[in-house]
Amino acid sequence: RDRVNLALRYYKDDWSVALLTRFLSEIEVSDDVKEYFAESPYGDPLPDGWQQEVFDIYSVDRYSISSLSVGYNLSDSVMFNFGVQNLFDKKPPYYKDFFGFVDPQINTPQNTYDIVGRYYTLGFRISY
Repeated sequence: RDRVNLALRYYKDDWSVALLTRFLSEIEVSDDVKEYFAESPYGDPLPDGWQQEVFDIYSVDRYSISSLSVGYNLSDSVMFNFGVQNLFDKKPPYYKDFFGFVDPQINTPQNTYDIVGRYYTLGFRISY
C-alpha cells in the first residue's frame, strides 16, 4: 500500500492558504489469497460468484482526501484560521469483514480514513 501526502501553501502579506491532500493506493487481492480460495477445502470447485465475493472482501479501493485552510495574521502575535476538513466530503471505503481487525459497528479503520465527513474548524493562536 502506498501513501502520499501533498501540502501546498501560499503566503501573501498577512494571508495564508494551505491545501493538504492525502492519497492511499488501493489494496489488491494477493496471489496467496487467490490460490487459497481457488477451491473449497475439500478440493471441489467453489460455487459461482463465491470466489469474487471473497476477493471483494480482501480488496480496498484507492482513497484521497483534501483539506483547505485560510489564515490571517491580525498582528505579529495573533492569527485567525478557518478550515474545511474533508473538502469534497469523501466517504471512506467500506470493509465488508476483516475478521476482527475492524470495529464491527463501523467497518472502516478509523485511524486510516476520515469517517466523520466534511467538517469546519475555526481557531486563533496567540503567541507572546
